[in-house]
Amino acid sequence: MANNNEYAPQNFNQQFEEEKRKYELCENNPDWSKAISKWEDKPCLEGRIKFLLDYCEGDMEKFEKFAERAVTLLTDENNRFERLLLNQNDSSYPCQLENMKVSKEKKDSFKIECIEQFSFSNKGKGDRDFGWHRLLNDEPEANTQRGNSLTSCQKAAKDIICSDLPGEKEIKSNVDIEEWKKFLVKCPKLIQYCTGTILYKVKYKDNTVSYYLSTDTRDHLFSKRNKISELYTRYLYETIRKDDDGWEYVTWSYKEDSNKIDPYLKKGKIEIRRQENKWSFKELPDINLCISIDELADKLKNQ
Repeated sequence: MANNNEYAPQNFNQQFEEEKRKYELCENNPDWSKAISKWEDKPCLEGRIKFLLDYCEGDMEKFEKFAERAVTLLTDENNRFERLLLNQNDSSYPCQLENMKVSKEKKDSFKIECIEQFSFSNKGKGDRDFGWHRLLNDEPEANTQRGNSLTSCQKAAKDIICSDLPGEKEIKSNVDIEEWKKFLVKCPKLIQYCTGTILYKVKYKDNTVSYYLSTDTRDHLFSKRNKISELYTRYLYETIRKDDDGWEYVTWSYKEDSNKIDPYLKKGKIEIRRQENKWSFKELPDINLCISIDELADKLKNQ
């Protein structure tokens, strides 16, 4: 039952222990062989089913039940599992990584205090360190940012997979979670846009914060290949846009003479930005700067 996919775990002892557990289950009850083979071959699981073996505690009926739920969630085209994880009070999904290393020159030029990094797990092949097989199965490292984050994510994942799934597909954002997570829960297109799997939380020296979505997992925020979108304006764009309505999103990529991360939403001469925790509008009069994002979306739909 060994898995030969290219995303082998960093901890081979863990994989060995998983194979040993599967062997022992099948030796004691041949029906386990059929059940395990049925689910471990699912592409979204990549042969890694330790988490299911942990959840079911030797009960084959529970194993089948939890496996079916996990596969249903992981293959949902609207990122249902990720959005349910984001919506949990005690979940730190997306997993928080170590802060991005930034040169003093760039920090001074962009007036940045620090950059926190968060990794989505939905891409699998995008970054071998953060696919679902790693998030669900790995033993969290002790006393590290990622290890602590992974622990809370795994607890939330277990709660979701081992509970009856709600019948409705719509997910209402939890009022108690952070605002930036609410946008991701409400709009799966934001997660789908983030093909680089990394979301950046940039803390500026004036104590303001901005969130940026990436398209290239191989490079950091200041990469010339990365096409960066700001979370609030991207949410606005995905909420209001229709085919051929004139709205477009202008992503930002680093250039040598850059001193500001500047993605924005535009239509003709209209430009909409979200910087320093507030909106700015060009050629769009009579908009209250304190307007909520959903009220703003309603106004822009009529532009």
